[in-house]
Amino acid sequence: MIDADDPQSRETLSEYISRAPFSLERMTFAKGSDTVLFRGEHFHLGLGRNFEVTDPLEWIARITSHIPRKGAKQVIYYGAYSQASPTATRAGLRAGRRLRSLAG
Repeated sequence: MIDADDPQSRETLSEYISRAPFSLERMTFAKGSDTVLFRGEHFHLGLGRNFEVTDPLEWIARITSHIPRKGAKQVIYYGAYSQASPTATRAGLRAGRRLRSLAG
């Protein structure tokens, strides 16, 4: 909760809200070829590169697909339940085994 009398917290919140969701410095539009080049921060092992080239409409579709519908609920998992966690699959397997042992 942010108090109305706390200017530092209000400023921090406003900076967070006004921050761009991705770096505009990494995005380039090539007018001659009508393509958008986005350079990622990390090398993607699956793609074998750290950039993506798309046409402008595909780029807009990809970016706007991350905007939730109005009133949609979002569930974010943290820790062992997160898909990014290496223990997520192990925790899920343990929970599944536990449920099967209780049921049978």
